Amino acid sequence: MKKTQLTFLQRTLGTCFLIVLMMMLNPLSSFSQCSLGCNSNVQVSLDNATCTAEITAEMLLGTTPPSTCPNGVFQVIVTHNGNTIPNATVTKDHVGKTLQAKILDTNSGNSCWGYLHIEDKLAPVIVCEDPDDIYCYELDTYEPEVTENCDDYTLSISGESIITNNCTSGHPDNVLKIVTRTYIATDKSGNKSAPCTIQFNVLAVADLDDIDAPINYLFPVNNLQCDENYDEDEDGNPHPSETGVPTLDGVPLWPNPS
Repeated sequence: MKKTQLTFLQRTLGTCFLIVLMMMLNPLSSFSQCSLGCNSNVQVSLDNATCTAEITAEMLLGTTPPSTCPNGVFQVIVTHNGNTIPNATVTKDHVGKTLQAKILDTNSGNSCWGYLHIEDKLAPVIVCEDPDDIYCYELDTYEPEVTENCDDYTLSISGESIITNNCTSGHPDNVLKIVTRTYIATDKSGNKSAPCTIQFNVLAVADLDDIDAPINYLFPVNNLQCDENYDEDEDGNPHPSETGVPTLDGVPLWPNPS
């Protein structure tokens, strides 16, 4: 009887030893059942603050780890035209492009892949504040402040109205006109800001002595010769491009200082 019990114990210990030995010789055996399935088409929106997005395994697998690969350790590899994107992090340079993403379980060696479509869905925002009074020569180059997560945008004027001060409108004498403009900012993805309407009080130049005149073309110094080849205006006179124009703070006041 004692011999039978000893034989059973020896067999049991032997079986356990073989199992442990097999697992040591084939450490991947416990992960061999890992199965991965990636979403085939994933839309990725860039972060509002940084204009980037780090691609994670969860974006393609849905949950991590998936029930079909509970012991998985995942590596994400994102490529575009065969080039690997560092740190699997996409930027504004990838907006509108389709990338390939691969999820690799480093334990089993199993993998799956899918496609990413990179989007920027955040529209620019115009800081819509009426400025201080403005001179006519400053109006052409004025742009309101715009915040845009991915930097690139265009600013357009969608509407403009002008009221000239006729001295009976109740505006100060130094106000030439009141200009009302509506601005819209559009980013490279076509996202448009809310319209921003700004009213400007356009002021007359306070002191005409602040205006710098072009040089005089008077005989006998700097005079133009009638037989010279120079640009002419519609009346046949020397064109201002030849003679120069008045400036204020370095800004030309012709042809259209607003």
